[in-house]
Amino acid sequence: MIRILPLLALTIATTAFAGDGTIVIKGASVAPAGTPWAKWTKRVSKRIVKQAKQQGLKVKYKFYLSGRLGGEKETVEECRLGRLATTGVSMGAIATAVPAFNVFELPFLFRSDAEADYILDEVVFDQMSKMLNKAGFVLLSVTENGWHGMGTQGSPILKASDFKGRKLRVQQSRVHLETFKALGASPVEMGVPEVLSALQNKVVDGFTNTPLFTFATNWYRAIQHYSVTRHIYQPALLVASKKWYDKLPKKLQTILTDPKHRLKETKLSRKWIRAMNEPLLAQFGANQIKVHKPSEAEIAKMAAQAKVVHNKFRKFGGKDGAMLLDMIEKGLKKYRSK
Repeated sequence: MIRILPLLALTIATTAFAGDGTIVIKGASVAPAGTPWAKWTKRVSKRIVKQAKQQGLKVKYKFYLSGRLGGEKETVEECRLGRLATTGVSMGAIATAVPAFNVFELPFLFRSDAEADYILDEVVFDQMSKMLNKAGFVLLSVTENGWHGMGTQGSPILKASDFKGRKLRVQQSRVHLETFKALGASPVEMGVPEVLSALQNKVVDGFTNTPLFTFATNWYRAIQHYSVTRHIYQPALLVASKKWYDKLPKKLQTILTDPKHRLKETKLSRKWIRAMNEPLLAQFGANQIKVHKPSEAEIAKMAAQAKVVHNKFRKFGGKDGAMLLDMIEKGLKKYRSK
């Protein structure tokens, strides 16, 4: 079995000072050792300690793996309150504090990794940073959870019409609920801990999520098919508590938000995560789960049906959400015209 992680949940506890003046930073992740996230957080921590030393600062940075310091929903709130220094979470999780970020959950928003990277790194990063700052966070880095596909029992999702009447588990998000209603399915909002038993007991007959998450939650044990629909691209963020960040020495603030290292580390984390995609799809086959890739024509039909959700979001996503959607659409138009 490939060792995997559904999404980043990295936290750094409130700054403490050792007797010799060392700034002690605790880090934690839900990732087990050997995953891309564990490898990435280790690299980030070493870089920060090294840069701090060059600036005459003593920093000790230690990560605790496997969620030993909490899950992502809790850490978002703890971080906002300043009781945790940073948290790295899915865009959906940080959207509990910044609702406008639900825009990134919209179906068929991006067509490729390159489009997503361009929009996140070059179009909306500064605006996201401002919105997070207002909500009590400092944006440090953008990485990813990846592309959603469809895990199903009985029969696969190959055509837009295959969604009709399917009882599909969706995360507790209006965007996800509206998406699968638009596709003709019967979406059921459900928390992560309930899903495996719901699949086993036929309460639902499928779900939407990434291959990474599907294996990490053991949901793969209750499906026979996985369809590579790539209908949702989910980013992940590393943010700091503004309350915590504002108390740091200026030199350390600069190190944490250094754009040169941020971009380099972002690209590296995406590279490592994306490198797992094909091995994970192969792992489905090793577990007697058939992998399906719908045709481009059928994906286009799905996208056309789900487009109504983009229009609805302009109403329920708030002023900031509509503004972000405008920026994304304008950026995509520019990118696609090249």
